[in-house]
Amino acid sequence: MVGLLIVVKKIYNFGGIGVFLTTLGVVSGVQWLCVQFLASYCHRGGLRGLILNPIYMGSPICLAVNNIQVALVNHYVGIIGAASLGFIGFITNKWKIK
Repeated sequence: MVGLLIVVKKIYNFGGIGVFLTTLGVVSGVQWLCVQFLASYCHRGGLRGLILNPIYMGSPICLAVNNIQVALVNHYVGIIGAASLGFIGFITNKWKIK
């Protein structure tokens, strides 16, 4: 627990870039884990997958993980968009562009 607090303090001491990159890393990592789970437990290939697909489609855990994965992708796009707008604002302010 103490080690985690030290890491968090170092990230915040690095500034906004550290928080931004950490947020991107966490969102990307969790989304990757969701996709790996879906590929391993909610998808079967071949003819067997075609036959078992209705069972896996109705699985509450597969549906929940898929919804989490989609929400993470949407948040990721929003984070990148907000960072782009912030960067444009920074450059505009720095160069005094009106």
